[in-house]
Amino acid sequence: MLLPTKNQYGTFTKDVALKWNEFLQCYKKDRARKKLIEDAKPGFELLKAAGIETIYIVGSFASNKRKPNDIDGLFFTDGKYYKKEMLSEDSLDILESFGLDFYPADMPTQLTGESHLEFFRRGRNNESPGFIILSLKDL
Repeated sequence: MLLPTKNQYGTFTKDVALKWNEFLQCYKKDRARKKLIEDAKPGFELLKAAGIETIYIVGSFASNKRKPNDIDGLFFTDGKYYKKEMLSEDSLDILESFGLDFYPADMPTQLTGESHLEFFRRGRNNESPGFIILSLKDL
């Protein structure tokens, strides 16, 4: 699976949908991202256990930044079964301990008040960056 090309700002030009094994394949030669993925796996498993089947990876991980510090992401909770008690603010803090900076997509940002989905979809330069849409079903 090839990742989309990147625009002049270093972000994907379109979304890419990946299964877990495809995600690992894409980043197996990128030491920094591979390490982030390995460290974050328990957090991904927590999201899956909470009933989240698909996540959106955004921010510096899905860009040309050489060494991202963490994995930013979003998950959707509307219209699907999930274990709400497993996705409290404390759970989000736990995810951070695994290097995941994740939020419900519809949750307002403290910075602008827009949803996290709108914030990340706009991009820093209004470039509408593509996201990695990652299925956790086969994790």
